[in-house]
Amino acid sequence: MSRVTKAQLLRLNEAISRKQKLDSESRALESEIKQLRTVAMEDLRSTGKSSCKRSGFILRFGSVKARVSWKDEFIRTAGIEKANDLANNVGLVQTIEIVPAEIG
Repeated sequence: MSRVTKAQLLRLNEAISRKQKLDSESRALESEIKQLRTVAMEDLRSTGKSSCKRSGFILRFGSVKARVSWKDEFIRTAGIEKANDLANNVGLVQTIEIVPAEIG
């Protein structure tokens, strides 16, 4: 096995620092996205319709499978088969899609 070089260690240190910065920026973006989605969702809900046009964008409701955040713990205690059954039978969660009006 070869010994790690100074260049590799410097690169590792640089990569770790860069990742920490990107993680921080990512968390800030996630927070902003969540806030803006909430505003868009409230606006769409206030129309009583399933879609509407706003400033050149179409807001429309969509559905995605809900997430089971405690799945790993459940797998550990109940087994993969029961976890898969649960994940496959989870309900839908309402989401919002925002697309340029030319596409929608």
